[in-house]
Amino acid sequence: FALSPSSPVTINGAGTLNLNGSNATILSLAGTGGTVAVTTATLSTGGIGAGNSTTYAGAFTGTGTVQKTGSGTFLLGGAASGSFSGIFSVNTGTLGNGAINGIPIASTVNLGLGAALNVNYSQALAEVYGSLSTINFFTSSVLTIGSDNGSSSYEGFLTGPGTFVKVGTGQFNLGSGVNDSYAGNADTTLSFNASAGTLLLNK
Repeated sequence: FALSPSSPVTINGAGTLNLNGSNATILSLAGTGGTVAVTTATLSTGGIGAGNSTTYAGAFTGTGTVQKTGSGTFLLGGAASGSFSGIFSVNTGTLGNGAINGIPIASTVNLGLGAALNVNYSQALAEVYGSLSTINFFTSSVLTIGSDNGSSSYEGFLTGPGTFVKVGTGQFNLGSGVNDSYAGNADTTLSFNASAGTLLLNK
């Protein structure tokens, strides 16, 4: 049995999608629970050029890669988002959290050209990378990065209001390409808080 790139996958209850070390491409991932065991493989979801927007409220485990494709929004809202410490690679479209820490907190988010991360609720992540992409803060949300003590860099757009917090011993570099964009309200602000490590504002 092999998953098809045209197959939507829905996981509810205690169900599990286990890649068992094999790469897989699906049309979309949705559901109210269960587990996606990515192990060391790559799971691609979202379609090619398709506007598939889905919400998955279950958990992820493993150290592999979840690749977001297509122009839609992939919303992660798991109350217990799992032990996943791999990478969410947002090639196109938008990755967002539908709950506090809806994206696994030990994971790294890598934003491709034109892709976006929506911080709808406060979220902790290991690292964030991106170039000419967008991180959108909503309802004064807080994005905390650096818990893996690693170093990363981001060059793109930041929209507020919200708070960006750097933790851990590593360095986070906001590169020269970073633009602060407060759409629709010139009075909003984005706050930066370096509670540990180094936050380098290279603007």
